[in-house]
Amino acid sequence: MLKVDFHMHTNYLQPREGRHSPKAIIDEAKECGFDAIAITEHYIPASPFKMFRQDPLKTYRDFKDYAKKAGILLIPGFEVSLEKWKDVVVLNYAGDVFHIKTFNDLREIKKKHKGVLIFAPHPFFLQKNCLGKKTLIKEIGLFDAIEYCHFYSTLINRNKPAELIAKKYNKPLIGTSDTHKLYQFNHTYTLVDSKKDVNSIISAVKEGKIVLKTEPLSLKLFLYIMFMSIIMGARKVLLLTLAKIFSPQMFEP
Repeated sequence: MLKVDFHMHTNYLQPREGRHSPKAIIDEAKECGFDAIAITEHYIPASPFKMFRQDPLKTYRDFKDYAKKAGILLIPGFEVSLEKWKDVVVLNYAGDVFHIKTFNDLREIKKKHKGVLIFAPHPFFLQKNCLGKKTLIKEIGLFDAIEYCHFYSTLINRNKPAELIAKKYNKPLIGTSDTHKLYQFNHTYTLVDSKKDVNSIISAVKEGKIVLKTEPLSLKLFLYIMFMSIIMGARKVLLLTLAKIFSPQMFEP
């Protein structure tokens, strides 16, 4: 069984989205006994910030060899914000991302690239970028899997509705960290019954040959991450407002 995390972020392309470099993420994955990870940088076509409109697969291309030397298989992937800013994670696609703006665009990709895996990240969390029940069910045929995210405690667990939807629609439930900071890592991940290559891992997930491994965060860590998320959200709003006033060049096409 391979130990895999399918959803991680770095500071390489978007400094405010991750605290750590791709090398630090890869080194930590090796230290924690992972066999494969996916660094899924954000791609937000409608973002006013240029850093979110650049190619999110650049991190994969620039660091896959470093990962290989460390014994880690790096899976190509990215997290895209579609219409109404709803997030979706795409794995094992290494083509042009700049035409992807809608759910229909992803459907076309799946028709042409059978090895692609698309999953619904943190669908029932409370941020506006999360899919929510209505959109998840409407687009359920698009998704190969549903995420079980690390961010929960024994008292609060927004993964429970995702678990019910996965069971109802017979979708694999994959454990991920959605790491932005390393203290989020290695609490929740996926064991995959597969050979150590990207296509085999993707096929195994689609076939349900996986085991979800997860443990709740301590209440202290859960509350700390929640607090930091609120602070970061407020900071983004403030930076956006200030940038529009003082740095309009940041919003150039």
